[in-house]
Amino acid sequence: MQVANESHSNRENPVWVLHGFGATKIWVRPLALRLHEYGWQASTYGYQAFVGTIQARAEQLVSDIHKHYQATHQPLYLIGHSMGGIVARIAADRVGPDIVQKLVLICSPSQGSHVAGRVEKVVGFFFPMVAQMSDRRDSFVRNLPSPKIPCAIIAADHDLVVKPESTKIEGVDQWMMVPGMHSAAPWRKDVAEAIDRFLRTNSLSDNVVNGVATDHQRA
Repeated sequence: MQVANESHSNRENPVWVLHGFGATKIWVRPLALRLHEYGWQASTYGYQAFVGTIQARAEQLVSDIHKHYQATHQPLYLIGHSMGGIVARIAADRVGPDIVQKLVLICSPSQGSHVAGRVEKVVGFFFPMVAQMSDRRDSFVRNLPSPKIPCAIIAADHDLVVKPESTKIEGVDQWMMVPGMHSAAPWRKDVAEAIDRFLRTNSLSDNVVNGVATDHQRA
């Protein structure tokens, strides 16, 4: 587990915040604004979140990251809510740790969503992203490689879309659970505070037990 200290951070590095399936960047704007208040160069990243595949959205993000890096030579940090975390995770793996240096996943279905598993036969043909997020063992999301960069995971204890245990990734020890539901997680102050702490120190919380952050505060 990485030792927490301020040298892990660079507040000049941009922070891109991605929304989830069926949403727009307005959904994660409150989180970006809070991080901006904390001194980060945070902004929202919008993408087509209704049609196509997760890979196609990740490819577009990879392209935009390369354009950014070629123009600025600045590494960046990625934060993704729900499916946005999966898109960010794939892109981070593609571009490498010199460009994307930290990753935060909020309620992302890394082990699949039981809701997607139930409805994929009905809507999967029209919305392949839904089928890709199924909780089937052979689903797309369940067979992604573990992140190679510092990564943190935040789950919600009353998430009816992605069970808290389904957010976990083997080898990622920075995991914490906050009160609330799936859609509201990016709006919570304690989520923004935990992300701020992780970006600064590589730790979600000052209180870590067996690698798991134990903060459980109400906004």
